[in-house]
Amino acid sequence: MLATNLKRKMPLGVKIIALLNLIIGLAFLAVGIEFLFSKFLTLLLTCLLISIPSLIVGFSFYKAKKWGWIFAVVSYSIGIIATIISAILGFTNSNEVTGVSISIIILAYLNMSHVKEYFGKDKISKEA
Repeated sequence: MLATNLKRKMPLGVKIIALLNLIIGLAFLAVGIEFLFSKFLTLLLTCLLISIPSLIVGFSFYKAKKWGWIFAVVSYSIGIIATIISAILGFTNSNEVTGVSISIIILAYLNMSHVKEYFGKDKISKEA
């Protein structure tokens, strides 16, 4: 049996990130559904903009999808850049600074070798 067919053990940090993304995604989806029946279209779109990527990250992490790792790195990076731009323009509060800090920690964690290996990003081919 090839090593690539063996089930990889999910790192605890990946489980936590997946679970938090699923909870956030479902919560914003539920709130978005509430706004669906109101006149607050911008709030509906904001909720969908947050919930859909969160659900994608959550589900793809549980399935160890390589594209899920890429999607998460891109999503968290965009979030960090958007918040920094928002801070430069004066639209940021202290909660967003905390969010950026957490996103940076998550990005650093996602780039650790054992996490990248779980997603199939750091495979080293051994040649005899």
